[in-house]
Amino acid sequence: MMTAIAYSEERARIFSFTNETVISNWGVIVSKQRYDSILELHNLKVAGVSRDIYTESFKKISRDFELNCEILEIEGDYKQVLEAVRSGYADVGVVSRIYGSLYAKDYGLETTNIIFSPISLKFASKNRELLSIIDKHLAEMKADSNSAYYRSLDKWFGVKAEVLPTWSYHLIALGGIIATVLFIGNVILGREVKKRSEKIAENERFLKTIFNTIQDGISVLNDKMEIIAVNNTMEKWYAKSMPLLGKKCYEAYHG
Repeated sequence: MMTAIAYSEERARIFSFTNETVISNWGVIVSKQRYDSILELHNLKVAGVSRDIYTESFKKISRDFELNCEILEIEGDYKQVLEAVRSGYADVGVVSRIYGSLYAKDYGLETTNIIFSPISLKFASKNRELLSIIDKHLAEMKADSNSAYYRSLDKWFGVKAEVLPTWSYHLIALGGIIATVLFIGNVILGREVKKRSEKIAENERFLKTIFNTIQDGISVLNDKMEIIAVNNTMEKWYAKSMPLLGKKCYEAYHG
């Protein structure tokens, strides 16, 4: 019997799990400073426990979003991850939401707004009959706001038992869908802006190369007859008048 472990399809091929979730957990980025978007982690050093379910999940996210992060896999536990960030060995760390909320502040760190990979923590065993009994009792405790289940959540995580109207669950689900769509949209938009910016920069370099390789002297003036750009040929012709930029054309070229 294993208590409150993260459910995954891979683990489900080895163990049976309860239908009831003990508590929901997810991965979170911890750091010394605030981060609001996963795109802000580009090129950073990220510490995570080797083979941990959240580390593996973040590695996939990093590849999918081309973050170019350096993943520092630690042979230890979340404590070593927090220490790695505090010491400066890593810029940020990957831990579970529960561990981060309990211990991040002890290391002078904060849990950021970057969360990912929500996972249900459940009981696991190869004894299906035992799991059915646990399901029954767990469901009964969840139905009672004064049960030991909710008292434990309140004691350890500050989670109060609340009875929400049915429509609120639909609203929460809708909000999650909208947030996901907006997040994906922002990522796509960011990539498109990056591509267009790179294309514009490439075109500017191309035009500048042409501008500077023309053998005739070229200067660009503003409406005040001031020189705002010249090519290499013009600089050679009027080397004695350098710098040309900012001067009136008739002063620079005719003395």
